[in-house]
Amino acid sequence: MTSTPPPPSELIPRPSGRALLTNSAGRVLLLRGVDPYNPDHGGFYWTPGGGMDKGETPAQAVVRELWEEVGLIDAQVGPVVLLRTSIFPMKKVWYSSVETFFWVQAPDEFRAVPQSLTDIEQDVIQEMSWHSADEIRTITEHVYPACLADLVDHINRHGPPAEPWIEAHDRSDE
Repeated sequence: MTSTPPPPSELIPRPSGRALLTNSAGRVLLLRGVDPYNPDHGGFYWTPGGGMDKGETPAQAVVRELWEEVGLIDAQVGPVVLLRTSIFPMKKVWYSSVETFFWVQAPDEFRAVPQSLTDIEQDVIQEMSWHSADEIRTITEHVYPACLADLVDHINRHGPPAEPWIEAHDRSDE
């Protein structure tokens, strides 16, 4: 169980760009890992992406992160499909994040291979693999964002949503 977050004045803001990276079969690439500083939280799955560097837009962060984390060069960023707010700990520090998720279609020949992981990513990421919406629903560990399976289903059946979905999540509520 995760502890109660500190007051808002002690949260570190972390705006992020994230990718809903799908392949031609409609499967989404997920990273899996654990926070070695919070092993009681258990394992979790999440999409590629991360915090924005100074001066970056969310879309620029996604392009950079996709190269660093999974080796996708010059990603063609699609529309925003989800806006998510989150409060979470990592390495015993609490963050307040506004995440902008973009839909990105992976080229047919693409194979995920990390290129330039940070120290914390090396500590946390244990594997990456492609998942269908139905497979995501069977995962017993935490999945971020929580609406991921439904969003993947929506995109596979109807294309990206006309307006981004909205999700608020606070890991301390788990």
